Amino acid sequence: MRNPEDAFLSGLSKKLAQEKLYAKTEEILRENQPLNPENFRDLYGDENVNKDTARVRKLEEGFREGVSTESEQGRKLAKALEVIIAQQIELSNWMGSDVITITPSLFDDFINGVDLITEFQDKGEGRASHMALAIDVTSGGDLTKKIERIKGEIRNGDLARVKYFESEFLNIRGELKNIPRVVVGIDTHTMESLGELWLANDTKALAGHEVQRALLEEIRAELKAFAAYARHAERLAGPERHERSKKAAEVYERALQVVEEILEEKKSIALETMANDSVFRSIMRELEFLQKGY
Repeated sequence: MRNPEDAFLSGLSKKLAQEKLYAKTEEILRENQPLNPENFRDLYGDENVNKDTARVRKLEEGFREGVSTESEQGRKLAKALEVIIAQQIELSNWMGSDVITITPSLFDDFINGVDLITEFQDKGEGRASHMALAIDVTSGGDLTKKIERIKGEIRNGDLARVKYFESEFLNIRGELKNIPRVVVGIDTHTMESLGELWLANDTKALAGHEVQRALLEEIRAELKAFAAYARHAERLAGPERHERSKKAAEVYERALQVVEEILEEKKSIALETMANDSVFRSIMRELEFLQKGY
């Protein structure tokens, strides 16, 4: 058993590491700003953009007033994971080659629940597909709510969207609709060890890290489950929703095909400690419940 002094020093070391993690996260976020609604005034008009930015400010103020210390720590860890994922997708091909990340506006983060957009580019065909990521470093209630949100979108045939979107590759800007949404995450223990490698700039360890395989396994399992759920909703839907449910299923099935091809490239990366990650296991358990429910 550790004596009180050892426990104190261990806790202090952990706190200092977290502060370094948060500081590096903020530094990168300052350098890589999210999409800014101010740049879309010509498209949406001043009144519309002003209304959206005012809504975001109000939500930010309410969030700061009501957040607990534990919730704030979870938010910071999730933001750090978001930055690491975005960086490693582009630097280490965590989701394959020709994939870029786009950080949505705060409006689309708060209102539409999108933390990160991945753009899978097909340069030969001059086209791209997209995926909306919601990122968690928790398990339990928050995860269940996010999956329930996706189920609701599928039932309504109204998938994820971002209002403020811009892609240089596709030369498009404005609203992006019908995006397949998935939840990805790891627990705090995994996040701490991943954060250590990131702070140490250990590019080799990050490039081959099993977290990338785990995230892709989470995504594949969700795309498969949500595609099946959409087909189930299609069978039960009335005439007015039948076509929308069918399109939702097709969107998830196309995304599944893309991710399965990427996972084929990553099969040499073994899932070792990640198999016991509590968030990874929670996601898989939620999907089992989903598939047993119909």
